[in-house]
Amino acid sequence: MINAASTRRLLAAVIVIVGGVSVAPGANRRAAADDGDTARTLDDATRKKVQLELRSPAARTRRRAIESLARNSDLESMQIVLQQGLHDKALEVVRASLDALDQIRDGMPNDAVDQTFIPELTGRIEGEFRNAKRRSSDFAVRLIRSASRAPLPTMYDALFRIDEQLNEQAKPIWLSGVLGGMDDLAEKKDPRAVELLPLLSRHACFKNHYGYRRTVCCLAGSVPSPASVTFLIEQLATAQGELRAVIAANLQRLTGNEAGADAAAWSEWWGSRRDSFQFPGAVEYGTLRAAGSTPSYYGLPVYADRLVFVLDTSKSMAIGRSEPRIEIAKRELIRAIGQLPESTFFNIVVFNSTVSAWHESLAPAIPRWKEAAAEFVAMQRPQGRTITYDALVAAMGLHDDVEALYFLSDGAPSMGTIVNPEQIVESIARQNHLRRLTINSIGLFGGGADDARGLELFMQRLAAANFGQFRRID
Repeated sequence: MINAASTRRLLAAVIVIVGGVSVAPGANRRAAADDGDTARTLDDATRKKVQLELRSPAARTRRRAIESLARNSDLESMQIVLQQGLHDKALEVVRASLDALDQIRDGMPNDAVDQTFIPELTGRIEGEFRNAKRRSSDFAVRLIRSASRAPLPTMYDALFRIDEQLNEQAKPIWLSGVLGGMDDLAEKKDPRAVELLPLLSRHACFKNHYGYRRTVCCLAGSVPSPASVTFLIEQLATAQGELRAVIAANLQRLTGNEAGADAAAWSEWWGSRRDSFQFPGAVEYGTLRAAGSTPSYYGLPVYADRLVFVLDTSKSMAIGRSEPRIEIAKRELIRAIGQLPESTFFNIVVFNSTVSAWHESLAPAIPRWKEAAAEFVAMQRPQGRTITYDALVAAMGLHDDVEALYFLSDGAPSMGTIVNPEQIVESIARQNHLRRLTINSIGLFGGGADDARGLELFMQRLAAANFGQFRRID
């Protein structure tokens, strides 16, 4: 199990490579080159041209050099990409390098992948962890991410063996790369990823680490396959809190069926359809509708067992059409808290020019704590400015097991450690890369909300980058 304190210390050093993936993999591992062609190898002329271009100050030129290597399927091309492409400071070159390694791997025969590609890549990963003088973890994360993009059980077997040898300080680096690689597989909707599910679910992190477990379930939800649906239904039977909703939403996206988070209903529905089911194609991944006694907050169902409400109490919240926005927000928050089942643990963070938490950690949603929380909310008065970033960081830091934040604001960030909205989204997403808690955002726009257009865009991006949903309230 990864130590939470060591995770927080190392997160600042872990550089997470994000962005689109441009290369679609083949459906199966190759035994020989496609269409009867022989696998290409690096010739002298191309080698000289590539080495010259990789010394260029222009990132675009270096990227083109890496892309030219991607057309080969030999060890030398792979080594150049590893040594120079993944080390590059330009994000576009790193992305091209990750794609290139995928292409080189898919162009190799099966035996070459097992005997050359996997040992070469995992050997470099092991070398990074043995290197006591490593100045930062970014290259190690990139190497592991590249390996984790391979939809091959043999690669993951090797990665898991490396993990067994790591100390607690190194494990967050390993996990960051693995989660990034699984994200890439999910984005590509690689059908081969289904073969990984049994192996991934047997790793210790599947039981001990929420972020890993959520990522595996989302990977399953990206591939329309009977095996994916069966896997998710099995997981839904034992899932709790926010993960339960995540799994149900993935099942809905795969199948188009709306059975909510009821595992028995899903199992009954799937049992008679598994062998003949025709997947409907792209189905929107959205929030499950609240059913029965499921609590909700501004129309967003609350499934999390551990959650934090983050409430803007800045001066602009005193504005409103018929009444101040703060009064509307307080009523809705008190109502939502009143609906929480007693098994839930919750907290409230309020922010204006400063940040304050109602409770020191998380409190059980039993009557006396609900009453105390309602009193705390009722006494809030709008004042000061909008210290958005610091409020989000404080809410995330209240407890390591927080599953979801519900962030409400009526104005763009105006003060704090970080004020620029794009930088806030980037920083929060980076800090949330391992934890993978859901950040839902609610924008109050009625009665002349400050900078409504900029606020809406910011809150949309904040939610999208952190597995959440955005609600606009006029």
